[in-house]
Amino acid sequence: MFAGLNRNLGRYYNILRKQCYNNSLAASFLAFSARVIHSVFKLYHQKIDVFISPSQFLKDKIISYRIEESKIMVISHLIDLGNDEPNYNFDDYVVFAGRFIRYKGIMTLIKAFEGLPIKLIVVGSGELQPEIQNFIKMHNLENIELSGFITGERFKNIIKNAKFVIIPSEWYENSPLVVYESFAMCKPVIASNIGGIPELVTEDVGLLFEPGNIGDLRKKITTLYYNDELIRKLGKNARTKVENFYNPEIHYKQIIKVYRRLVDGRN
Repeated sequence: MFAGLNRNLGRYYNILRKQCYNNSLAASFLAFSARVIHSVFKLYHQKIDVFISPSQFLKDKIISYRIEESKIMVISHLIDLGNDEPNYNFDDYVVFAGRFIRYKGIMTLIKAFEGLPIKLIVVGSGELQPEIQNFIKMHNLENIELSGFITGERFKNIIKNAKFVIIPSEWYENSPLVVYESFAMCKPVIASNIGGIPELVTEDVGLLFEPGNIGDLRKKITTLYYNDELIRKLGKNARTKVENFYNPEIHYKQIIKVYRRLVDGRN
């Protein structure tokens, strides 16, 4: 019973060591304890018929924890375009939208814009905000605008009128919703080559850079920013990708297929 636990205990311990849950030792201890209990009693193996993963990356991670591959189905997130019409026009700025925490790569992004004559609008808030504000002030980065936490139509309009969106994550992302939202609004994405991101941000809809590499990120930003034709081409491809692969109808059919498989397996 404990053989598998011994093999995985080191990975579980990282939950505590890195305080993965809300940077809280107490919350991380509860998560660690739950994971150990599930491993000892094999609750995931015995009580769950199907796992739905939004990325192949996550599926591979689940398999590494000794879950049968046949139990895991990859179904991407969906995004409902509603009445939003395509918009391939843009103003002279780019966008980051996310929490101000270390593993989101926000400081790498801020440093990449030092010396660039390009406007960056930063949407979000979080624990690193004082550090970010101080860095911007010390280096006189007038090209960076901190807009705070924004939702709804105002957020949508900021994305819609940008040239592109940047996702500089430095820790595993599964299938970030901001990628889907950007594609829906006809925006290419420059993102870190990490986790499940490369499954979404392929070369026909954006550019990838090495996580944490300021020089590589700066190069990708300038390459795309000054090529309006490429921005529109990638933006059109991004919108088409949402319409063809991430729409509600396709998602519904994939989910129903899973349920039918479960029902048929019990009859």
